[in-house]
Amino acid sequence: MGERRQNRILGLLAILTGVIGAALLSASAAVANVDNFSYARWSAEYSVSQNDEGRSVAHVTETLVARFPDFDQNRGIVRGLETRYLGADLHTRVLSITDENGDPVPYTTEREGGELKLLLGTDDFVHGLTTYVIEYEMRDVMIAATESGNDEFYWNLLPLRSSQPIEEFDTSITFSPELSGNLTGQSACYQGRSGSTKRCELVTERLTDGRTQFRTASGPRVPQDGVTVAIGFTAGTITQPPARQPNAVLDLGPYIALGGGILTTIIGGIAYRRMVRRSRTAPEIGVAQFGVPDDLPPLIAAHLVPGSRSAFPAQIVHLAVRGALRIEIPDKSSTPILHIANPERATDPVDQRVLQEFFSTNPTFAIPTSSTSFASRVTSLTKAGLDAAKERGLVTKERSPIARLAFWVTLGIAAVAVAVAVTATMMGRDNAIPALIASLVAGLTIVAFAIYFGSRHTVPTPTGALAYQRLQDMRTFIRGTDADRFNKLQSAENAQRCRAGSVEFVHLYERLLPYAILLGQERSWGPVLDSAYSSTQTSQPWIDNHSNLPFPRMLPVFTRSTQAAATYSPSSSGSGGSSGGGSSGGGGGGGSSGGR
Repeated sequence: MGERRQNRILGLLAILTGVIGAALLSASAAVANVDNFSYARWSAEYSVSQNDEGRSVAHVTETLVARFPDFDQNRGIVRGLETRYLGADLHTRVLSITDENGDPVPYTTEREGGELKLLLGTDDFVHGLTTYVIEYEMRDVMIAATESGNDEFYWNLLPLRSSQPIEEFDTSITFSPELSGNLTGQSACYQGRSGSTKRCELVTERLTDGRTQFRTASGPRVPQDGVTVAIGFTAGTITQPPARQPNAVLDLGPYIALGGGILTTIIGGIAYRRMVRRSRTAPEIGVAQFGVPDDLPPLIAAHLVPGSRSAFPAQIVHLAVRGALRIEIPDKSSTPILHIANPERATDPVDQRVLQEFFSTNPTFAIPTSSTSFASRVTSLTKAGLDAAKERGLVTKERSPIARLAFWVTLGIAAVAVAVAVTATMMGRDNAIPALIASLVAGLTIVAFAIYFGSRHTVPTPTGALAYQRLQDMRTFIRGTDADRFNKLQSAENAQRCRAGSVEFVHLYERLLPYAILLGQERSWGPVLDSAYSSTQTSQPWIDNHSNLPFPRMLPVFTRSTQAAATYSPSSSGSGGSSGGGSSGGGGGGGSSGGR
């Protein structure tokens, strides 16, 4: 019984699925079938003349005889008329839409995809042969052809975006006497799908009133089978709209202005760099100094050295090698643990501020791996280092007058570029949109750089330049070879303070380690210091390394993990849902056709 019931349910589900599927297919077919009709005839009459401004105007009358099926499928047709041609607005204007008896046909319009869509008919179904007579005007339908050098009426007579076959086609194009007098005698007719160069017959006749008429006709045509004519006139016959006329200011102005803006930004950048370099230049100080001054902890020195990094790890090592604290490395994957040792060894106020920050309540501090609170505290200490550098007269805020002037010039140039591009866009020029985008993007970019270069920057004072030179001497010493370092230590002044192979020698190398980290040289200085420990048979009392990594390899690991913790910020993620030289279809006009 249960099995029979299951079979019934499955049978009902199958029937229901079939009914729903049939309904969906029927609805889809109904939507698609509105284009399933044909045109018994497509006829058009073009009358082309000039207005008072010398610009071309076309008066067009299309007679479209649709052949609809006898069943309820269509309520009318949709005729799409082009609204732009080679960058110019055609000012397409519908004059009337009637049937074969001259009675008005109801219609509505909408703009879509560069076309003026005419939706002809009412909500009532139409059957059999139905005639629509569409009368409209367009302006600026003739162009100044670049290849021939002549003016041309280069026009698509049939819509290439159409699904309907045509049983009979004919078109006449009549030019006013004024235009007829400027015909060059060159004309062509092309047919086929878009891009086809297959020729068709174009008959020419001079009418008694001085007008000239061109005619072309054919029998059945398949969907998307176009017909295009190209008729030549003497160059300069027609006045082209401003959007098509060359205009160096509108076409090239934004790019020229942006080029000038880039140049002034570069000048501002050069002025900024010269100011910074000049501020770091110190007077000659005689023999190079390799000892580490007590009043230049890494948190202060970081603001003197361009591109300095890992200031906080360097500060921790600085306190450790001076005996104020001890570093414990638990293992390769853990962050360091800091232990207070002898806080009296921290004589500089900045050093004391660091100890107070982390050891005010507990003699041990484990550096967290991901703590915004810890990162915020490190940021506060970094600012304290900058404030101390200012108070001690090592750095100051300075602005380059030339860079500042370059900023204002760049800002003005960018504004001009955007204004010209906006004007070109409002005039409808074809290349205006790319120019506007370039002006906005490039303009904002160069202005941002100009703002940076022209702003006040932290630079060394003359006293700071001496400290900067001292740090550069340290860099040279750290990067040198063993022989170079030995020779420098034997100079008259340095030899009195430090003898190679002595305990003082090791202490010097230890105290240079924080600055090697600050300067990004810990990978090269670690082996040198390790060798000094071995040669003097001294230990490393400031660090407990339980990571099983050799000292030189442990240093970069310590620096990376500590710096990562000091600069930690929580990651955020989000998702959201958020592209003769002529041819059929090569001219203006044509538009589209379909059913409704």
